[in-house]
Amino acid sequence: MIVWKYHRGEWTETEDPLVWNKDDEWKTVLSRAGYYDFPAVTYGQEPCVAELYMKKGDEPPYLITFSLSDSIEHVYIDDLPSLMQWVRDYTPLLLLQQIADEQEELLTLFGRAFRAWHGHSYTNVCPVCDPNQFKKQQETHQRLMEMRKTKQRSEAER
Repeated sequence: MIVWKYHRGEWTETEDPLVWNKDDEWKTVLSRAGYYDFPAVTYGQEPCVAELYMKKGDEPPYLITFSLSDSIEHVYIDDLPSLMQWVRDYTPLLLLQQIADEQEELLTLFGRAFRAWHGHSYTNVCPVCDPNQFKKQQETHQRLMEMRKTKQRSEAER
């Protein structure tokens, strides 16, 4: 099986050093190759996840499994500087969806709390909650209405 090797920013294809026998489980294959059978770190969340596996004794190569929906890629990293570079360059991509999902959950929670406290959506400005913004919104609306009337008059005069 062809896998990836990452070394100081360079990507190359290589043969997978993991040996798979018929009916092997992932934990068995990892243990046989000298890796712990659980990830040291997991980045991201379904459907896009990367897991870092360490060899016993914390020696390279480090193994990162990258899962995207139904496919899994293996990336071997030879040394700590390359690992740190990979983490710096690629984990933000994995975490973006997780951060967006968590922000959406918080926005939903705060929106519900606001509605319970104020009786309307946080997206609607009211004169009680934010009188200054309400006044600005009313003034903007009035200007737009005047602009429409002016445009309609000039079109009617043509």
